[in-house]
Amino acid sequence: MSQTARPSLTLKRKLLFACISFLLFLLVVEGVARLWELRGRTDRIGFRQLFQRDARLMWRIRPYADFHGLIVNAQGHRGVDFTRDKPPGATRIACVGDSCTFGGSYRPGADYPAQLEAALNRSAGDGRRFQVYNFSGHGYSSHQGRILFEEALLYRPDVAIVYFGPNDYLFASHLSDASAPVLPTWFVRMDNFLWHSAGYRLLVSRSREWPVRALPPGADETNFREYLPRRVSSEEYRENLAAMARRAKEEGVRLIFLDISLRPEIPLMLNQIPIYDATSRVVHWYAARPEEGSKTDRLPAGEAIALGRLDEVEPDELERMLSACPDFAAGYYARAWLSERAGRIADASADFARAADLDFDRRVIEEYRRALRAVGQEFGAPVLSPAEWMPAGREAWRYFHDERHLTEEGDRKLGEWLAAKLDGMEFETGLRDGRD
Repeated sequence: MSQTARPSLTLKRKLLFACISFLLFLLVVEGVARLWELRGRTDRIGFRQLFQRDARLMWRIRPYADFHGLIVNAQGHRGVDFTRDKPPGATRIACVGDSCTFGGSYRPGADYPAQLEAALNRSAGDGRRFQVYNFSGHGYSSHQGRILFEEALLYRPDVAIVYFGPNDYLFASHLSDASAPVLPTWFVRMDNFLWHSAGYRLLVSRSREWPVRALPPGADETNFREYLPRRVSSEEYRENLAAMARRAKEEGVRLIFLDISLRPEIPLMLNQIPIYDATSRVVHWYAARPEEGSKTDRLPAGEAIALGRLDEVEPDELERMLSACPDFAAGYYARAWLSERAGRIADASADFARAADLDFDRRVIEEYRRALRAVGQEFGAPVLSPAEWMPAGREAWRYFHDERHLTEEGDRKLGEWLAAKLDGMEFETGLRDGRD
């Protein structure tokens, strides 16, 4: 008895079956990834939830991103939605900067641009009105600021207050900002679209990051700073600021620079420091954490030092950090502070001196400050230093959340101080009302 042959599937049906199978597979992967997120196996509110890729800026804040209850506007900036049309007689001020401009407090209206606007409008008379827009991005250097400044000019400001520098001097783990590849627009759009998929987020979170730049073979580890590039060199920093000054002059915008303001005394510690292993691998100080399995709610020593809460530093953990990272200047400062409180004055003096000697980055910052002052002098742009209103030494710590970001009280003081400075300056109200 002959067996009837089963009809073979046509090519069209095979392709349809393959597509359906692939879609079912993607749905299963998406479902598993979402369950994985719900179980807390991934960082659901991480960098990419708040920021998206950008072809020119590298990254920028997502429109309507939620910073712990602070919702940014449609343009991806802090404050109300920006409009290019300016009310008659209004003076518009653009504050352009990094996270120090964005503000360390997420309470609405707590950033210094908002405080500046409130202070100016309180003292304004004769129907005058001030608008202050906050153009800022976390981690932005002056390389990115130069691009962001062009965006700010589209909103026709009369005055621009520019503050960059705290991110420029940081070591680049792979490439300097100017050397970073420009991503194609199509790739940026595709990546930002795919980020809505939990499966894609899981895939990206498991992918390898850029390798940390290692020292060249035979390099002297004690001079590692000679081999690691800065995100933006002091020469590039000067050129970026000069480019903004030229554009401001072309557009008739009054430009004001803010001097780099950092917490005094405690050595800078956000830069990478070396652990001397067989590969001369460079790691970040933030890697220091309590020992695995330890049951404690206290802050890791590195975080406590960064926040200026030196009384919370655990001495044993601090000693382990200094043993692993012998160039950790802030660690010696913390140990000196603890010794000083315990009455060990000789030990404190020795560690204070060692901390100052190792605080290399604070000396490097002076190169950037000189570049800033040179640009200000060349283009007639005032360079205002927040140090004018801050108390000296440790008394200033209460205005800093960490080594660079101000507390809410610090931002309020800065805004009010800037309002007083602007009140004494001559600039034409509504200068650019007639510009396209």
